[in-house]
Amino acid sequence: MTRRGAGEGHIYRRNDGRWEAKYRVVVQGRSVRRAIYAKTRDEVAPKLRGRSPIVIEVWLSPMRARQSKHS
Repeated sequence: MTRRGAGEGHIYRRNDGRWEAKYRVVVQGRSVRRAIYAKTRDEVAPKLRGRSPIVIEVWLSPMRARQSKHS
């Protein structure tokens, strides 16, 4: 296996046996960590590579709507 570059996330095995991939995204100017889980490393690695900022924006849309109501 090769090392990942800065900002490309990392993969490790959790104590419960699942594999976890962590990466950072910028949300409203802040750097936030997100996680992806799978049963095997071979399942989590493509998910980490295939993550999309568009999916993150869709996921955050309801949260942003709630925050704007409170402002």
